[in-house]
Amino acid sequence: MTPASRAPEGESNRCPLCGDAISISPSRPPGDAPCPNCGVLLWWPALQSDGGFAFLVGEGTLYEIAATTKEDAIATLVRQMVDQGGLDASLAPDALAALYRREEVGTTAIGGGVAIPHARIDGLDQVVGILGCAPHGVDFGSVDGAPVTHLFLLVGSQNDPSGYLRALEAVAKAIRAIR
Repeated sequence: MTPASRAPEGESNRCPLCGDAISISPSRPPGDAPCPNCGVLLWWPALQSDGGFAFLVGEGTLYEIAATTKEDAIATLVRQMVDQGGLDASLAPDALAALYRREEVGTTAIGGGVAIPHARIDGLDQVVGILGCAPHGVDFGSVDGAPVTHLFLLVGSQNDPSGYLRALEAVAKAIRAIR
């Protein structure tokens, strides 16, 4: 799949979520095309059509963050997850601790400005994910040395390892498709 340079068929020059008129041009990196009004990734609805991205909060909205550290980036996205109703506030401390522990094991930055912070916790029934954009870049200690500008944060259930792996697989496939 290639990133859309316009809204889906039948919706030319309109955001499929908010309906506002938009002007989209192809950009680098591919897929970096949020609606200026609501922030939804304009190519994301096509990826969601197979149901493989139902775990994303905000219907795949790309949340812009102004973080300067990876810990701040992760904390900001977890707070946004709570604010959007994707994660119960009582689970946020456990999610943060698990995500920070995962980063201590090794970076979740995969190169090309992308990181996939992920962890599993008790008390969660299903996988929940959120998309973040850090326009100024955040140092995640990526193997290619590039600052991270796009984050796919996932929190899964300790009781559902297969759902967690399916979500990681869906994210990996989406990243490969837009590179």
